[in-house]
Amino acid sequence: MGLSPELQLLQEREATYSADPTIIGEKLANKTLIMVGGPTKVGKTTLIRRAIDILPNAAAAPSVTDRQRKEGDPSDYLTATEGVTRHGLTSAIEKRTLVNYAIHPAGNIYATDLDSYPADFNFLPTIMNETVIEQLRHAGFKKAAIAYILMSENAYLQTVGNDSFNGKRAARMEEAISSLEYAKEHVEDISFIHNRLGQDRLEFAAKDL
Repeated sequence: MGLSPELQLLQEREATYSADPTIIGEKLANKTLIMVGGPTKVGKTTLIRRAIDILPNAAAAPSVTDRQRKEGDPSDYLTATEGVTRHGLTSAIEKRTLVNYAIHPAGNIYATDLDSYPADFNFLPTIMNETVIEQLRHAGFKKAAIAYILMSENAYLQTVGNDSFNGKRAARMEEAISSLEYAKEHVEDISFIHNRLGQDRLEFAAKDL
């Protein structure tokens, strides 16, 4: 089943979307965004939790979506279960009051809004997608940077193992490959972090953020 005409139009507008700077930009001007990227199961959530533990005034940036809550969603993730509606998100897109948004092929809207960025330092697990990243980079943050997590090939294979990813293993692996390809093409713009599996540590492998 394809996207509705309304969602198709919003998907076409993703690449040119920009938040209203008088509504969004002024309120983000003193905030830092760290987009945390990497293949699925590489340790993005672990990095964010540790960063929040050691940094003053830091927070995870929850997304909002019009789909129902799924098992494993973070507690602060806002979904249709908590009252997020498609009408509300599409209206916010038209008014340019969202920081960013993306239309998932399954027909759901994913976005962040001003409430997603409450701290001086905000960490957002981010799909390595050109459009998504450009929306965030131009939203008006004082600084927007990418922290990309890598593992050795053997460690990553050990991590993903035989996980079926709820029957969506092929799709998740395709996302992982796409993420790696983005990192390879934008190596100069990314700070890489090495997740040393089994050593309980994450090490900076490139320039500081």
